[in-house]
Amino acid sequence: MKIFPEERSVSLLRAVLATYLMKLRQWKFYAEASDEEEGFYLDEENIFTGTSREADLEAGRRADLWEERTGGLILKVTYESQGIVP
Repeated sequence: MKIFPEERSVSLLRAVLATYLMKLRQWKFYAEASDEEEGFYLDEENIFTGTSREADLEAGRRADLWEERTGGLILKVTYESQGIVP
């Protein structure tokens, strides 16, 4: 399948618009671990600011750090939006 320059321009424009329209938000990360009775927030003092894609990556990073530090196993991480950054 050959892509014409016009088609490439439309695809590029859609990608740029999708990125632009993704709002920056503040996020908290709530975790459930195998050795904890109740859930808890990962690094609650530091609210993360970024897009939902970036928050997804940050949730994994924070979970990995917690597991390395404690030797525990995180079963689930939920990232919660704290609102759009003005």
